[in-house]
Amino acid sequence: MTFMRLLSVITLLLFSFAIAHGQSDSGRSGGRRANRQADPDQFVQRIMSSDADEDGKLSREELAGGRFLEVFDQVDANGDGQLEPSEIVLYLRTSGDGVKGGTAGEAKPADAAPSEKAFMEEMERSGRALMSLRRTSFKAKTFDRDMKMLLELESSLTAARRHVSAVPMSLAAKAMFGSDQKAYRRAFQRHMVASLIETLQVEMAILEGDAARAKAGVAALVKSRNESHDLF
Repeated sequence: MTFMRLLSVITLLLFSFAIAHGQSDSGRSGGRRANRQADPDQFVQRIMSSDADEDGKLSREELAGGRFLEVFDQVDANGDGQLEPSEIVLYLRTSGDGVKGGTAGEAKPADAAPSEKAFMEEMERSGRALMSLRRTSFKAKTFDRDMKMLLELESSLTAARRHVSAVPMSLAAKAMFGSDQKAYRRAFQRHMVASLIETLQVEMAILEGDAARAKAGVAALVKSRNESHDLF
């Protein structure tokens, strides 16, 4: 499977997970959330009306300074400089942003802006889930707990990605990227996507009952986390 095809599968899986998560949240919060947040599909239709060249994507120029431009890099999941409808829906489903009526390109954050503190909290959550997975045997008797920890890991990595833009460069990152913030953020996002891909591969191994492959995947995640710690 090519990387782009695999990435498309990952995006679809994350989109499905985000929808399920959003439905679960709505069950807990009831009408209050429904009143606060508009239908993402309707918002996407409005914002896509800014697609001047009708290529099915939105560039920074086409957004023309709308509020959505402020979170462009967070929405642009594949880092290609264009926003696709699926990326917009995924962001709205997972970010907690309130989408209110108005002109295309306007999305007002309902919760806190991206922050380094929020990123660290999510990474700590992912670390706890990863530690649990390191200790498991991936046998039939641990299946439910293992799947719970995998979903926790996927959820925390997905949430952490929304805050990458708020994480300042380390000394090692400055030595590598200089003042090129764009290159730094894209490298950071690629690292996060690679981690998500590896996590989903571990989940697939668990579902297929392949304990050895699951353990190897977890070991790869731990190694990647340790190697990237100083840089990101």
